[in-house]
Amino acid sequence: MSERRQPGRERQRLFRQALVLLDASLSSNEALQAALGLFARGEVALRGLYVEDRDLLRSAALPFTREVGGYSGVCRPLASDTLEARLRDRAQLIRTVLKRVARDYHHHLELEVTRDRVVSAALSLVRDNDLLVIGRTGWASGQARALGSNARQLVRLAPCSLLIGTWPEQPITAVIVRADEQAEAALRVALSVVGNRARALNVLVLPPEGGPVTDARLGEIAEWLEDQGVSAHLRVVYPPDENGLLRALLQEQTGAVVITRNAHETQADREMVSRLLERVDLPLLLLRWDTAEEAAER
Repeated sequence: MSERRQPGRERQRLFRQALVLLDASLSSNEALQAALGLFARGEVALRGLYVEDRDLLRSAALPFTREVGGYSGVCRPLASDTLEARLRDRAQLIRTVLKRVARDYHHHLELEVTRDRVVSAALSLVRDNDLLVIGRTGWASGQARALGSNARQLVRLAPCSLLIGTWPEQPITAVIVRADEQAEAALRVALSVVGNRARALNVLVLPPEGGPVTDARLGEIAEWLEDQGVSAHLRVVYPPDENGLLRALLQEQTGAVVITRNAHETQADREMVSRLLERVDLPLLLLRWDTAEEAAER
């Protein structure tokens, strides 16, 4: 057995930048707080993006457009000038929040304001070695915690790592990984995000494509984790879908979760993660471990 090591590789080389989607909603502010918590030492450049929804503005120009109050349920006309004023107010709220961040956290966030579709604007600004930070919902969802339409699309389409929801101060307690030949490489990058805060870790193991998880493979992963100085509990996810993952997350009473992914992730896997997020409200990092590992080696 090789010499035991402590997890905690420096995080500053894992991502080129962290792009935070902002709209002044509660969920958006949680996303900003998550980015500040994850990169408290300023090791990654933070960038804010506020998108004035072009489709919504076009809809408001139509004479029959109405909006329904999220709390009152009252239906009322939505005029272009009213919406334009609302969008300007939100941009000002975001700038006020960012000034407070600069003062309290000593983090300066460059803010870009653009008029576009939210998803396409975000995708145009990220590369595969970036981190995209998003809230679960936007203004349209009010207080609901179900995954919003923009977040759902970005889970399926984003080429980079995604941080969804809040990011707690307590240790990350679970990592989800496939038991293929790249599992150890994925776990190495995940541990660099978890850092030295990991005392005990639940590793939820999905089977490799085209086959079951063998006892021998589980033993190899367990031995590797022990060599890294990590006390880990391995659990095979069954059934290997969002139902099995949800059951495991609830039974293990997990907090924040890291799900490893790479460039070869299937569309079925992305859909599975999206369906899981519809059913559980946990802080979640979808980690592109392959691009993060390449960045760490440069």
